[in-house]
Amino acid sequence: MKEDTFECVWDALANSPSDAVSLRLKSDIITAIRKQIRYRLEARSAITQRLQIDDTRLTELLEGRIDRFLLDDLISIATASGLEVRLHVALDEADQRF
Repeated sequence: MKEDTFECVWDALANSPSDAVSLRLKSDIITAIRKQIRYRLEARSAITQRLQIDDTRLTELLEGRIDRFLLDDLISIATASGLEVRLHVALDEADQRF
């Protein structure tokens, strides 16, 4: 039996390459937001107010519930937390038809 190997856990879990990219981006943003929250050492009520989310959403965020967030929502939350969100798009070196 042949064993599949993946570059990233999201590649293994996703249904398509684009889903894997979305999961990877969401994971990266959630991780950055969580670090930002820990760094600032604010009260929970101040965090929810600043991020413009309710306590339930904050809990989901802190628990890393990636499936509960849209990418657009995470970008808004990251921006509200003081992070700068950038997307880097690179051409696959093996596919340079442009």
